[in-house]
Amino acid sequence: MRERYYYIGFVIAIAVIALIQPFLNYFYKILVTQILIYSIFAMGFNILFGYTGELSFGHAIFFGLGATVVGLCADHLSLGFLTSIVIATIVALGAAWLIGFFAIRVTGLYFAIITIIFSQIIYLATLNWKWIAGGDDGFTFRIPSWKIMGMTVSFHNLQIAYYFGLLFFVLSFLLYKRIIDSPYGKVLKSIRENEGRASVVGYNVMRLKLTSFIISGGFGGLSGALYAALVSHYTSANLFTIAVSGNPVIWTLVGGAGTVIGPVIGTGIMVLFIHFISTTIREYLMLIGILIIVVIVATPRGIMGSLITYYRRKTENEAMA
Repeated sequence: MRERYYYIGFVIAIAVIALIQPFLNYFYKILVTQILIYSIFAMGFNILFGYTGELSFGHAIFFGLGATVVGLCADHLSLGFLTSIVIATIVALGAAWLIGFFAIRVTGLYFAIITIIFSQIIYLATLNWKWIAGGDDGFTFRIPSWKIMGMTVSFHNLQIAYYFGLLFFVLSFLLYKRIIDSPYGKVLKSIRENEGRASVVGYNVMRLKLTSFIISGGFGGLSGALYAALVSHYTSANLFTIAVSGNPVIWTLVGGAGTVIGPVIGTGIMVLFIHFISTTIREYLMLIGILIIVVIVATPRGIMGSLITYYRRKTENEAMA
């Protein structure tokens, strides 16, 4: 019954997002599209961090690769939207497999450190080898339009970008939810809770952590590809920085790591807060830092995690009474 209400709420939320589009001005259409695409990034990160228990500070690699590959496919090969997105996601999956092969050899703090090292290596490479992503200046590109039944579908049209961002968010969320609810997702949770016990039971922990890392990287690559193709139409070495890697960490912690909807809630809250505060206060970065500290101290499990814990305790107390 709870699952049924969950999906009803999801459908209502998606319908509202779809229906409000004509009433939003230009800037808010971009903002909503960004939130939808960034949420895919956060969901992928949550599979690795929230459900497997490994903290990565190198996910900018996959986001940046997704954006860069889409740009190269469109600019040099004149490939279409879907082809470029698929290629970018596959490249991100391959990079995640390669990096994850080495990263999963360690755990905890060492895992976080090795992902930072990989991230800095890739960032410096893209910064100095300008043929990859245009260096610090980057490059702009144009996604070829679709010709359908005599009509032209341009991905530089903000309304088209809005609905494609929503479509990919829905598909990504359903896949993400399926992974979490599957037996595979439950095994990942067991690794998070007690890696040694999961290994003793007979699970191949190294292989499971690697697949979690690969899936997480694929979501990051898809998010970066969609961001470049639908929102910015631009890519640069700056997409590989540690600051970009920190974004899904913050979004997930604020929303609630290890919860289904938490990363999406955290992404929406932080993107909107940064927008409103940055337009009114010069020292907005300091206030963002304070907000993050307050949220994490007040709700160590994140917003959704704390709400779920409160609801469970309330239900247990009522049952005991």
